[in-house]
Amino acid sequence: MIDLRHPLAVLSKRLPWDEIEASLSPLFLHKDRAGKRNEEADLFGDEELVERWSENVVVDTTVQEKAIAYPVDSRLLEIARHKVVHAAKRVGISLK
Repeated sequence: MIDLRHPLAVLSKRLPWDEIEASLSPLFLHKDRAGKRNEEADLFGDEELVERWSENVVVDTTVQEKAIAYPVDSRLLEIARHKVVHAAKRVGISLK
């Protein structure tokens, strides 16, 4: 629920929204602009481009579901345990 006593709610009631909309609406009018085709930048014809795209299909199979390691509590605990053991060895604490 919105607290109407909140400063932003009070401010929203005091702003002249009609004037703001009238001053900004001309900036957002739809302007019908036709696109221009640049013949110099068109290196291939449409048919040739489609043919090239259909020839060079690349399928990335490097990410396999079985290769993803999800962080589970036991795995995180094991990583933390190794880091604690390593830190203890660095400062000369022997662990059992």
